[in-house]
Formats: sequence, C-alpha cells, structure tokens
Amino acid sequence: SIGGQFTTVEGILTTLKSPLTTIIIPYSSGDSEKLNSDQNQRTSFLNDISAILAGDKFVTIALDDPASNCYLQNICAPEPDPQ
Repeated sequence: SIGGQFTTVEGILTTLKSPLTTIIIPYSSGDSEKLNSDQNQRTSFLNDISAILAGDKFVTIALDDPASNCYLQNICAPEPDPQ
C-alpha cells in the first residue's frame, strides 16, 4: 500500500516505479543470480511502466475499491484533458 494520496495516475505510477527501480528489484534475488527469465520479466515490467509514463503505451486502469475510498476527478471537465 502506498497510503492515502491526492495524486494523478502519473504520480501513482512514479510512486510505484521508484522503489522498484532503486530498492526492490536490484536486491530481490541476491547477488549471485544470473540473468534469467525472472529478471527479464522484472526489467520488462519497469520498461512498461516507463513507456506508460512517456505516453508510448496505452493502458486501462481498473480500481478495485471495496471500501469506497477512491475519488476520481477530471480537473479539465467538461473540456477534454489536453494530456
């Protein structure tokens, strides 16, 4: 959990990517691991997040919020979002 935040989708993805890049993935399998499919999958996942942040990959984000604590707002409404 990243805790309660008032942020954008870009902010959520950046918050997710930062610790994965610097802390979790580099140390997830020890210092003796050879390049393998797990490491390739982790690298691919980070590349996908980077592509989404750059606008090169389009995704649909589904929020599962059983406690109904999420709030979404289009700050550009009723005009289209220029981004």
